[in-house]
Amino acid sequence: MSSIYFRFAAPDADARQRAPLLERLLARADGCEFVADWRADAFRSLTGEDRPPPPPAPTVLVGAQGAVPGVSAAFATPVHCVAGMRSVHLDPNGILRLSAAEATALAMDFNRQFAGAEPRLSALPSGVLVAVFDRLLDARTVDPEPLRGRDIAAHLPSGPDGPALRRLSSELEMWLFEHPVNRARRSAGELTITALWLWGEGPVVSTPPPLPGWVAGEDALFSAWPARSSGGALTSAGVLAFGRVLPGTPAWSGLERDWLVPAIASLNSGRIAQVALCAGTRRYTLSARARFRVWRRQRVWWSYFDEGEGS
Repeated sequence: MSSIYFRFAAPDADARQRAPLLERLLARADGCEFVADWRADAFRSLTGEDRPPPPPAPTVLVGAQGAVPGVSAAFATPVHCVAGMRSVHLDPNGILRLSAAEATALAMDFNRQFAGAEPRLSALPSGVLVAVFDRLLDARTVDPEPLRGRDIAAHLPSGPDGPALRRLSSELEMWLFEHPVNRARRSAGELTITALWLWGEGPVVSTPPPLPGWVAGEDALFSAWPARSSGGALTSAGVLAFGRVLPGTPAWSGLERDWLVPAIASLNSGRIAQVALCAGTRRYTLSARARFRVWRRQRVWWSYFDEGEGS
């Protein structure tokens, strides 16, 4: 039988609010597992197979623009980093969302100034930037999301093409320093773009791979496929990717109403087999037996996900 995978924001030390329904569910969960790559974990829950998900950047690129010329692609995520005396760290709010107009302006200007060089920047309608290369990249990169507030030195591109990508990143930093888009953001009181973080690389594809199941929310990988709208019974496998929504916030109330409550109703009725609750590097799984564990003591929800806490 199918399962529903619910991904939400990891605990934020500066903005923690109670979420009673989530706390009740976590207390009754079957168990906790460490998840090094939640997207691979969620993809397995959809396919039922132990195979890796497709690389995010080329999958999202073809989903938004169709087949494009090039050999490989990587996200060029706008970030705001802060330099200290001995290190550079990613600002806690430093993964930036661009408007479609900002992304288009950056892509057009980059492609004009760096004409004939690699890569080319492509701006998607969602405001996402993708760097397209005319060769196959051989590098190891990481998603910047878990690096919020952390030193980035150990997480820069590595592997055979790592040095080339790090040089490209340095060139991008200089290009961005006094860019008109940054001047406009500064005037509006918004964080400026100090760098474009390259990650999620892979060979370009001509069509998005088929996905056995449905998706909702927004995510670097799962947004490549059409999103299901809320409403109706959740009776088949799906991934709910809301990695920027923190439990207990006003936005969380809508997610509970539209997605979590229907998922639990389907679990209790036997229409699905499991509901997974995932944040950070931990995933808790609920089966239909969870509703009988009313005797378990509840804790604040973030204690289930804080590093160093017991499960």
